Parts: sequence; C-alpha cells; structure tokens
Amino acid sequence: LKRWRTWHTVIAGLRSLLECPFRTPSMLIWGVHDRAVPVSTAENLQRRLIESDLRVFEGVGHRPAEERPKLTAAAIEEWLVETAAVRNGKVRRFV
Repeated sequence: LKRWRTWHTVIAGLRSLLECPFRTPSMLIWGVHDRAVPVSTAENLQRRLIESDLRVFEGVGHRPAEERPKLTAAAIEEWLVETAAVRNGKVRRFV
C-alpha cells in the first residue's frame, strides 16, 4: 500500500509540473511491453514535452536500458547527435 501511495504522489507531482508544456529537448524511451507504465502514458507525457522524441522498443518491458542496453545506447547517441545538429543550425526540425 505504501508503494502505491508513493507512486501516485510522484505522478501527481509530475502532472502539476507539466501543466504548462515544456520546450526543452527531451527523449522518452519506452518498452512496448511495459506493464508497470503503459506506452499510453508516454504518449500523454509527450504531448506536454513539445520538443520531445518518443522511441518505443518492441520486445522490451519496463527497463529498456537493462533489457536492450546496446539499442538504448544507440538511440540515445543518435538523439544527442540530432539534437546537437538542430541546436547548431545544421538541421532544421519541423515540430
């Protein structure tokens, strides 16, 4: 029961923080088989994170970095390179 309260307290705090959309570049990584926090949660969160990219990995659950570390690292590296290019004006992102 304590765990449930803690989780809902954290989520309630996150919701209040996200009442105003954020424009900070961010990346969300989710496993399609995440039973703890469904992918629909990521989609809702992405609506508040204006400049965000959502990567959903097939065959992965709640811990993408542990379940598929190379895939996760490659996705993060790709995102960082792309984000740096956008910030440096080499690529224009149409969001």
